[in-house]
Amino acid sequence: MLCLTSRRRLIAAAGRPEWVLPALFAAVNVFLAWAVYPLNREPLVWDAQMAEGRKVAEMFAPTDRIARVKPVSCRERADKIACYRERLFAGAGEPRRYHAGYGQSPALELTAVKSITQAEVGSFIFGLLKAEGVNVPSLRWFESQPPIFRSRLFDISAVRYLFSEFQIDETDTLRLAYQGSQFYLYENKDAWPYFYIANQVSLMRNYDDLLGARRGEAYLWSLKQPVDTTRWRRLGNESDVSIQLTVFTQGEMEFAYSAKKESFLVVADAWHPRWKASIDGTETGVFKTNGVFKGVLIPEGRHVLKLYFDTTPYQPGIFVSLVSATIFLSGLVYVRMQRRKGDCV
Repeated sequence: MLCLTSRRRLIAAAGRPEWVLPALFAAVNVFLAWAVYPLNREPLVWDAQMAEGRKVAEMFAPTDRIARVKPVSCRERADKIACYRERLFAGAGEPRRYHAGYGQSPALELTAVKSITQAEVGSFIFGLLKAEGVNVPSLRWFESQPPIFRSRLFDISAVRYLFSEFQIDETDTLRLAYQGSQFYLYENKDAWPYFYIANQVSLMRNYDDLLGARRGEAYLWSLKQPVDTTRWRRLGNESDVSIQLTVFTQGEMEFAYSAKKESFLVVADAWHPRWKASIDGTETGVFKTNGVFKGVLIPEGRHVLKLYFDTTPYQPGIFVSLVSATIFLSGLVYVRMQRRKGDCV
C-alpha cells in the first residue's frame, strides 16, 4: 500500500498548505483553456445566424438532416491566386477568422465526426461513393468536410441542407437558403423525405443499383423473410396512406397512420439487427431498405407503428458494471478504514 508520507513531506518542505499545488494546476489549466478557446460571450457560429428575427437553427425540423461540405482544394483549381485570396479574406479587406461551433449543428448530421460508426453505415457510404467514382480513403476523411456537393448519397440519405464556411456554386438542385458571416446554408432540392410510403418495392444487388434509384421507391437487398413476393405488387402508395410521426426520440419512433391498403414505409434511419418494430403492440419485421435504412410493411386500417432499439442484450453488461463498481467502492472504503486505524502513517 502506497502511503502519502512523501507527498506530505514535499509540501511541508515547500512551506505551503496542501491546497497550493491543486490551485496552481487549476490556474494553469484555466489559462491554457483561455488560449485554446477564449472564454468570451461570443455565440457559436450556429447561434450567431439570425434570419427574420429568429435563429436559423430554429428553422430545422427534428427529422431534417444536414451535411457539412468544403470547397475543392486550391491546388486543384485553375484560379489558384483567387482561391487563396478567398481562403484568407472573408470579404473586401476583412480577414477570415476562426468561428467555433460548425460541428454543433441543430439537426441530424450525416458528416458528423463520431468515435464509432456502425459497420453497415460505413459500407453504405463507401459503396455508394465508390459507385459514383469517389474513392474515400477513410470514413473519418469523409466526415471531415468532404469536397462533395452533389451525390446520390446526400439524396437517398435525406440530406436536406448542406452548409459551409465558404461559398459554393449554386445549381438547379442546390439553392442558397441563407448566407451569413463565413456561413452558407444550401437547400438540396433532390433530397428524399426522411420517411415516406414507397410507390414500388424493388430488389438491389449492389450499391450501383442505387445510382438509378427513383425517389419514392424502396430497394431491398433480398427478401429473406417469409413473404409472398407477389404481395409487393399489390401494395398501396402514398395516396392510400395518411401517416404522422408522433414520437421521435433517441432509440424510439412512433407513427400514427391510416391506410386504405397494405403499404411499405421507408425511414431514413440506419438499420441494425436490434431495431424492432411493433404495430399496435404486435411485433413485425424490419427490412434493410435503400442500402442501410429501415423498411416496414404496414397493414391497412388505422394503427400505431412503433420502432425501437432493443437494449435487452446489453442488460447483462449493465449488471456486470454495477457489480464491479460495488466491489471497487467497497475496496475503497476498506482501504480508508485501514488508514484511519494507523496502518499508513
